[in-house]
Amino acid sequence: MIFTMFTVLYGKNVSVLITPEIGEVCEETFSGHYLFHKPANLGYLEFTKAPQIENMCFLGDEGKYGLANCDGHTRTVGIFMRALRFENITTAVEEKYGLPKYTLLAMLMQECNGINYLPNGRNDGGIGLIHMQPALASQFGLKTYEGCQDLVCFNHGNELRLLITEYLTSPEMLIHFDDRFHPVLNIDAAGRMLKYYSELKCIGKDAWDSAHKRYAGKYNYKQYTTNLRYFQAHLADSTFLKEVEDRFNELNPDLKINGEPADFKAFIAANNEYNKNFELDKYKDLFVSNRP
Repeated sequence: MIFTMFTVLYGKNVSVLITPEIGEVCEETFSGHYLFHKPANLGYLEFTKAPQIENMCFLGDEGKYGLANCDGHTRTVGIFMRALRFENITTAVEEKYGLPKYTLLAMLMQECNGINYLPNGRNDGGIGLIHMQPALASQFGLKTYEGCQDLVCFNHGNELRLLITEYLTSPEMLIHFDDRFHPVLNIDAAGRMLKYYSELKCIGKDAWDSAHKRYAGKYNYKQYTTNLRYFQAHLADSTFLKEVEDRFNELNPDLKINGEPADFKAFIAANNEYNKNFELDKYKDLFVSNRP
């Protein structure tokens, strides 16, 4: 991961990004680069009531570090069942910043296994559908709880868990405490981060490989990108996606959404509509950047 410090050099506020694994220091004027700024202060507006879902379950147990107590293939299917409900958000961000298709959805699958509000397993302060540490979130313009800007903070991690426990069914409350709880702002920040890293000196096979290397760090990069390619390949596999749908429907024969019989397609559609409550349509209508 990137270690970030905020300091004053030559009379300017600058952010210094230090990557110990790569041995590189970069400087950017803190308020200057457009990719350091969130595009808008998005909130929660109830265009559609949260879907009332009955008689539903997923494959795999949701543990501290993601899905557990299942074999590898079942785990992958369980991740897809959960994560595909966020695809309309990841697609919007990928298109806004010109990221390769499925980049952010694959990262979401890797980071949280599709489980909403899953903190980093180490409880070190990372949170979000695409996990971001407080330092990195602050670097890219997100509000963090109590203004935390630490790379690692276990007290902050504990505080986030308490917030999640108290407001698990009230996302409109959670997003007021920390922007990383806002799915659009969180995924947008990850998109801006990758776009920014892709424009720095290339340290990988290409610009996007270089961006992932900067995010994951030299020592985690190989396994991280292997996992991303695994998810991206399955996202492009129509046979596998049909298996996900069929397994979900077999698992949930009595599923109801808002009192009506439903299936996997209806589950995804209901979540896509619900995601719009986080001002997704407003976000899609914004300019690609907030350049002056």
